Amino acid sequence: MISDEGKENIKVVEGILIEAYHRKYDHFTPWNNMSGSVVGQKRVMPNNINIVKSFCSPDDYYINPIVSRSTIRELSQNPEWAWYENYLHGVRMYILMLGMEYQEALDVVRKNDILNTYDKIIKSGYSKKKLII
Repeated sequence: MISDEGKENIKVVEGILIEAYHRKYDHFTPWNNMSGSVVGQKRVMPNNINIVKSFCSPDDYYINPIVSRSTIRELSQNPEWAWYENYLHGVRMYILMLGMEYQEALDVVRKNDILNTYDKIIKSGYSKKKLII
């Protein structure tokens, strides 16, 4: 079950992503005809559109480090990949919520990682895994 804080964070993120698209293209997406959370709308930063663009081009995963390399189903069956994606989720949240660039967010997360997770991601080849939807 998702906590109240988790539910609120989801609404804020949705508001950020919807408003980022709206500001860039001056209309809502075909699948969303209204704005999201007002709190999220107020937190939009110029580079948030990059996250929206990454959702729209999953085939470009190899040049886009914020796209997941696995589906939810794959993650539920592979604890190692789930660990990697959980780690990368932290990086993505810094990008989204604080407006950091990817490398800056990764550096912050790596600084506090005593398990050297990112090195394991690279060594395992997971970062080059193709997302198959």
